[in-house]
Amino acid sequence: MADVNAKAFELLGKYVSFKYDSNFDHIGVIDSVSFYLDGRVEIGFADRNFYDFTQISNLEILGNVSLFLFLVYLRNLR
Repeated sequence: MADVNAKAFELLGKYVSFKYDSNFDHIGVIDSVSFYLDGRVEIGFADRNFYDFTQISNLEILGNVSLFLFLVYLRNLR
């Protein structure tokens, strides 16, 4: 279980593609990881959709997101 927790935590801020309960790909940036007392681990996205990490297949990391650079960009928009 520790390996699943570590793997899910390492995905924070990653731009990913994966399959979950269907034949189409989900694509987005993982912005949260939830650890539950019953052992479940879920990854979440900005649209507040959460997915059970153990039921994900074909996980592919497409890239990294630098939150610092994004915050600097937003600050310069003012």
